[in-house]
Amino acid sequence: MKILVCDDQMDGCEMAVNLIPSEHDVHALYGQDLKEALRELFNVVSQLRANHVEPAEPKQFGDFDAVILDNDLSVLEFEGAMLSAETMIGYIRASTDIPYVVSLNKNSEVDFDMRYLFGDYQSLADLAVNTRHLECSRLWGNVADDSFAPWYWPGLPRAVERRRKQVDFVREHLEVSIWSELAVPELVAEHLSKRAQAALGGPDTQYSTTFREFFDGTHALLPRTRKIIGDRAGRDDAVARAILSRIVAADVDRWVRRDLLGPQDMLIDLPHLVARMPYLLGDNASDVGCWNSAIQEMDAPFGMDPIIYAKHVKSARFDADIWVPSPSFWWPNLNSDEELFDLFMESEKWPSATFCEDISMFLLTDGEAEIHEIEVEMESSWPRRHVARVPGRQYSPPSRFV
Repeated sequence: MKILVCDDQMDGCEMAVNLIPSEHDVHALYGQDLKEALRELFNVVSQLRANHVEPAEPKQFGDFDAVILDNDLSVLEFEGAMLSAETMIGYIRASTDIPYVVSLNKNSEVDFDMRYLFGDYQSLADLAVNTRHLECSRLWGNVADDSFAPWYWPGLPRAVERRRKQVDFVREHLEVSIWSELAVPELVAEHLSKRAQAALGGPDTQYSTTFREFFDGTHALLPRTRKIIGDRAGRDDAVARAILSRIVAADVDRWVRRDLLGPQDMLIDLPHLVARMPYLLGDNASDVGCWNSAIQEMDAPFGMDPIIYAKHVKSARFDADIWVPSPSFWWPNLNSDEELFDLFMESEKWPSATFCEDISMFLLTDGEAEIHEIEVEMESSWPRRHVARVPGRQYSPPSRFV
């Protein structure tokens, strides 16, 4: 990937650059150069607010796959304003084609979120991590070879690829309802949480809200700027459609990951499916090593027994997979399959293992490693999850430990 790292100070910028794996093309932007680049971003948005048809492109934020932006930019002293990554994210999405935005050090004392298993749920960034996390292999889409590897981190190279597909899809389907794009089965609809409904305008509009209408609820831009862009997009202005598509793609991705996939009630991903139905692995269900291999699979049948997968799981596959970081399935469809329940009753006993969210792997509950139970803060019938509690890492809030 081609990555731009931004910080108000050289030391912080260089520290982040040095932690990113060497196979990536990393560029640094800091100090006065960053200040001038931010002026260009401000100018683009100002031109948008003035309804200029073709705002100038910011030169410093060019052809990058991702921007990694330190949250505290206060040293820049921008006309007395205290800048942060959060105040800049909307400008980046509106003014550049950079698909993915990572915020650094917004909560520098927190390594693992135990509220929504999402990271910093208040950040407008696609992902909020700390500088020290940049050396973790899972963040770069690799099988974890270190002890700290939160499952909720999307691997950045794959996430960038998905984002580009999301933006392209939204731009071509602005008037399509989100509900129809996700192809939510009737059996699943009743499991939509109140918060997830609210993002679609509530129960009266959840089936009809389009991608264009979803833009009306974005917090990435101030209301006046949002209205100008929305009005221009409604007149089929290509610049405004591109901006709207970038912002909506990021917002919908965030909504799906946090409110549809996070509770594991509507959508369920591989590790949580294997944890609930290990017998889907067939003869391999007796080997916890096969459990850990299965959750790394990206192609069907995802480590499951091919016959069981074809007969029971394939039809429950979530097909709009550009919106999820890993293969996912409609849980209510699987949970209501009576033949699967019979298979559960007939299955031989499998190991007692638990998926640990902070290391992205299953551990035997009767093994040497200590496993800690947590209670997440989301509307879910599965609020209890587990962590290994890696030494030296900070887990927040501590009240989530059971």
